[in-house]
Amino acid sequence: MPRPATSTTRRIDEFNTIDLVWLRRQGARTIGHTGQLTWRRNGQVHGSIGYALEATGLRLRYWHTPYGGAPESIDEVIPIVTTTQHLGGDRHWFACPSCRRRCRIIYGGSRFRCRLCQGAYYRSQYQHAALSICDQRWAIRRRLEERGGAPWGWSLDDGFPPKPKGMWWRTYRKLKVLDERLAGRWSIGMSGFLERLDRRTRRR
Repeated sequence: MPRPATSTTRRIDEFNTIDLVWLRRQGARTIGHTGQLTWRRNGQVHGSIGYALEATGLRLRYWHTPYGGAPESIDEVIPIVTTTQHLGGDRHWFACPSCRRRCRIIYGGSRFRCRLCQGAYYRSQYQHAALSICDQRWAIRRRLEERGGAPWGWSLDDGFPPKPKGMWWRTYRKLKVLDERLAGRWSIGMSGFLERLDRRTRRR
């Protein structure tokens, strides 16, 4: 069940985040790689940190100003661990410094930590299931765009975006099948909702 809109817990889209998969695609694969991350909101920069890839993990350097306090310099390493995949190869994860939980994304605050330690909730936990399905379908389109696909400027009913250049056909087909399943779930859910609404209307 969606959480009440008046809940004081924060949603994940209210945090500055670092996605390890995205970071590696930007070139953070070799020890010594450095760079800077900048976050924008409504066209304005509202956060920026420097990072360096070290043997033990990702070193973050930034300033944090606690409420009512003085700015403090943060210099912290977020450990990176690997797990072996069943079909070969390794997968990389952040290891949350607080709980040691493996995670792909860490969320900013006074420190960068996993979603559970930061108390961040998914948007889907606040909204109707039908809207959550729509969010998942738009997330698929954003993923295709991030992999080099053209921005999708149409509605969800206007088909599925073409395969980005360089994406494996196997990956593309999986995303397309997932989108079709989500569309089917949305259709079934909306049909049930309309039937219940019709019954309520008739009883009045």
